[in-house]
Amino acid sequence: MTEKIPPVVTVTNSAFESTKGVLFQGKSPILLPDLVNNAWGGLFNPSDSQLNLFLGLGAISNFSNTVIKVGIFLNSKPPGTVFESPQSAPLKIGSDNKPFGTILYNQSIQGEPIGGTEIVSLSVGPFSTFSDFSILGRVIVQPGTNILFFLSSEESTEASVTFSWWESVGIVC
Repeated sequence: MTEKIPPVVTVTNSAFESTKGVLFQGKSPILLPDLVNNAWGGLFNPSDSQLNLFLGLGAISNFSNTVIKVGIFLNSKPPGTVFESPQSAPLKIGSDNKPFGTILYNQSIQGEPIGGTEIVSLSVGPFSTFSDFSILGRVIVQPGTNILFFLSSEESTEASVTFSWWESVGIVC
């Protein structure tokens, strides 16, 4: 007699977190690095959030016909005035949950990030999106820390950064 094997369904963690309404996505407005000025966008976890942000995806979109250089920094202090993007939402449609994590940015500034660790340096080609920074929760943004995408270019460019993340109070690092 042949033994029946029960069906198995694999659900990714991000899909599971989305069903709970704690998977979020947000993006910066248009960033404008050029020969003189840089730009940055990042996912920041407020120090009083009492939860961790598990980064699912980081992406950089280049809307210009020239290459953009990108440095990805952990826990650095960005240069210039800090602005908050209003473009973040839960990926569970119909959820009214508000994220604790925030997308902060500066469209065009002089200076570079202070401190932290640059973990990746890459180039994003013209009219393309780099979304291979799919880390599925392996980068944990603890309260009071951040992940920052720092952009520079030899010519005038337009770009944006996008992050998806889930938030959890159950895992303490």
